[in-house]
Amino acid sequence: MSEVLSSDDMYLAMCDTDSLKESFKSRCIIPSDVLLYFQQTQKEFVKKRKGRGGREYNYIEGWYVKQVLNFATKFQWSSFIDGSLRDGDFIIVWGRVEITIEDQKYTQSAYGRNEIKYLTCDKIKSVKDACAKGDKSICKLHRCEQPVDIGDAYKSAHTDMIKKAANNWGIAMDVYSGRDTE
Repeated sequence: MSEVLSSDDMYLAMCDTDSLKESFKSRCIIPSDVLLYFQQTQKEFVKKRKGRGGREYNYIEGWYVKQVLNFATKFQWSSFIDGSLRDGDFIIVWGRVEITIEDQKYTQSAYGRNEIKYLTCDKIKSVKDACAKGDKSICKLHRCEQPVDIGDAYKSAHTDMIKKAANNWGIAMDVYSGRDTE
């Protein structure tokens, strides 16, 4: 593709109606081209986070990857969780993403992982009450074991799996390979 399209133009160019296709004839694209288009991630979609060893890492949010899959396949994609496990403070899932482009099915498998988030001690009423009464020993000794929402950890691990599977098709590959996204 020689022309870079905005996301609005991309959506219109993906249309199925002849009248809109006619008005965008010079830049109407076929779905398989979308994967090529999104192999260079636009800078405004690249986020940063602190990671292991205090390093800063680039990443893409899950909604962006799902949006690219929607554009590339005209919403003809599905994700499947084939298994999951809890490993200490982490949820790990494995599964696959299946896309259909021009009546052809493609599948990528991947793992996803997410850390379980726990309530802080001041959010647990009994500990908060003890601390308010001046019993600081319970504050220091209490280790919070209650997850905020274990379902959120599973959902985030699922989204991580989708992102990693989509990366195998080239979506946001520049971000995760460490190549410059400028």
